[in-house]
Amino acid sequence: MSMPGCQSYESQSIDARLRDRMFYLVCNMNKFTQGVPDFPSLEILNHVIKAFFVKQSYQIDNWIHVPTLSAADSHPEFLLALVTAGSTVISVPAIWKMGLVLQDVVRVTLGDLVGGLKCEISSTH
Repeated sequence: MSMPGCQSYESQSIDARLRDRMFYLVCNMNKFTQGVPDFPSLEILNHVIKAFFVKQSYQIDNWIHVPTLSAADSHPEFLLALVTAGSTVISVPAIWKMGLVLQDVVRVTLGDLVGGLKCEISSTH
C-alpha cells in the first residue's frame, strides 16, 4: 500500500491543446473574462491540478479514481473544475481569485451542457 500523495500524477497533466480548450471556454464567457486578465500558464494549471489530487489522496472519501483518469480524454469543463478545486488548497490570493472566476465559468458551462443533454433526451422520447 502506498502513502497518500506519493503517487505519480503524470496522466492527469494537461498539454497545450487541453489548455487551449479550457481557455476557449473562458473566452466564450464574456461576463467573466474581465476577472481573468491572463489565462494561467500550462505549468500553473498542472501545479494546481496536482495540488487537488494530493489533497484528495489524504481524504477518506475520494470521488475520483486517479489510476483510471486520463486528462487527455476529459472534458475541458471537468479540467476547469479540477483547477477550481485545486485552487482552494494553494495559499496565494491570485490563485484563489482565479479559482473563483473559473468556478463561475464551470457553473455556467456545465449548466449549458446539462441543458443541452436534457433537450436531446426529451427530443428522442
